[in-house]
Amino acid sequence: SSPKAPLKSALKKTPSVPTPTKQKPSSTPTKAASIAKQETPKPKETPKKQETPKTPAADKPLNKTQLFINSIKESVSVSDMKSLYPKAKLVKMQKRKVGPNNKLIQFAFVTFENEADCADALKAHTQIGGAPVNVSYAFAPGDKQQNKANNESNKKQEQKPANGNSKQEKNGKQEKNDKKQSPLSEKTNKKEKAKAVKDFHILEKQLSTNSIYVGQLPEHVVEDDVKALFPKALKIELFAAKAKNKGVRPGFAFVTFSDDNSAAAAIKLGPSLTIKNTQLKVAYQTKRATPVAAE
Repeated sequence: SSPKAPLKSALKKTPSVPTPTKQKPSSTPTKAASIAKQETPKPKETPKKQETPKTPAADKPLNKTQLFINSIKESVSVSDMKSLYPKAKLVKMQKRKVGPNNKLIQFAFVTFENEADCADALKAHTQIGGAPVNVSYAFAPGDKQQNKANNESNKKQEQKPANGNSKQEKNGKQEKNDKKQSPLSEKTNKKEKAKAVKDFHILEKQLSTNSIYVGQLPEHVVEDDVKALFPKALKIELFAAKAKNKGVRPGFAFVTFSDDNSAAAAIKLGPSLTIKNTQLKVAYQTKRATPVAAE
């Protein structure tokens, strides 16, 4: 018996097709995508012009008759600067400490009569005292002064009230002030009178110019001794020296002359006047006025 052939199934075999596996989108872009991104041209951004801030020094006007010189050595003096700039009418030097180390620097302002002399001096010296210096025109000081004047005028105008309300406000304020000052008026009047009396006393002291005070008189001095020093004296009031427990109190005298000139001449002789080898003290006499009772 021959072997049996294997039975073929009636079902047709479907060819096996590989099922595509779903790939997860990778987070890293592929080379093609990256190349595409690189190739896409980006719109060119127009670069913004950087605005250079205006320094306040650039706006300031220059004084063409004055030089500013800095980095000057400390050994350089005003006389040295005047010898270097003989046409200068004024040299002003200053010193200032700058920086965290308080380094001392010296600078100068050199003023000339006209712009031509100042322009010649601008290029005259680049070194002073063997050290390089910076020479330039000084700034004109007019702007700050003008701004201050304008600000002050504006403040004054703002402080002025309207014409219609000003009179009423002033009248109201005056009435209030009058009411407040009424109880104090008596005290103020007394103070003013007392001050007037005090001023009168001071004036009377100042008018005593024909009489002098002579102090430090030693013991056993008589009126004739004082008269010998001041022969033009009209009147001499002598207060002799007195002995005390602690010693002798010096005497003194008031000497009156006929006029102020004689008293002034005696005052000039004061430092050279002596009695019994004792230096005298000479000064104008200040007479105390009699007190006047305030009304």
